[in-house]
Amino acid sequence: MIGVAVALMCGAAIAGCKPRSMREAQTVYGLVNPGTLTVACDFASPPMNFYDNSGAPRGFEYELLQTVADRLGLKVKYIEDTSVKDIPAALNEHKADMGASAIVVSDVGTVSDGVIIGRPYMAVGRDLIIARDAERTDLDDYNDPSVTIAVDAESASENWVRNRLPKAQIAQVKTADEGLVGVTEGTYSAAVYDDVTASYLLSGTYTNLMVANHVHNAGQYCFVYPEGSATLRDDIDQVMQDLESEGYIDSLETKWFGSVLD
Repeated sequence: MIGVAVALMCGAAIAGCKPRSMREAQTVYGLVNPGTLTVACDFASPPMNFYDNSGAPRGFEYELLQTVADRLGLKVKYIEDTSVKDIPAALNEHKADMGASAIVVSDVGTVSDGVIIGRPYMAVGRDLIIARDAERTDLDDYNDPSVTIAVDAESASENWVRNRLPKAQIAQVKTADEGLVGVTEGTYSAAVYDDVTASYLLSGTYTNLMVANHVHNAGQYCFVYPEGSATLRDDIDQVMQDLESEGYIDSLETKWFGSVLD
């Protein structure tokens, strides 16, 4: 886990980030819905956030935020199917209190766009995923106009492909499953996703695919907030640090990733 120091810790009013009363939380945080943490999320990035076969939301971030909200004395409500590129607008339009969608720091805007970023909480790599029987196996083989690579639209993965494989064609997809099904069926030559998503899906559903190239520490996951929500951000950052110290984060990583991450 990333040991990044938090610039501002929880206010003295809630030393140790004990739950606030609903009235206090509403006054301090200015929540969209009183007593409720409203979160924008696409639920398209397993194992961070996704829908299971019954349509129920699941994932590392999903469970983590349930626990964080409970520590703050809040309920959680999701604005589901909000793509990462649309999260800043949802925050600025006061539709959500925060965005949590396997967001890489570089995926979102800056304070100049009305968005502030929380403490990065996980380092992730980036994987080029191909069919096991693919004729092209070297990374540079995919820097070719005849190649089509699936990526999440306007994501850090798309930016990486544009910079590293500028000759390749890019197919923007909505979910990791859509991209990997396309590689399986031959619609796309390859797909690029964060390594936690690649490892999770390739070890289960997509055993006919493999990682052809891995970039270590390609980005960091974070939560994002609208400008003016520094208190909410700092309180959540503190709760995250508390959960890390208590070993909860390690247990959640073991559950969803098979082991504690480096």
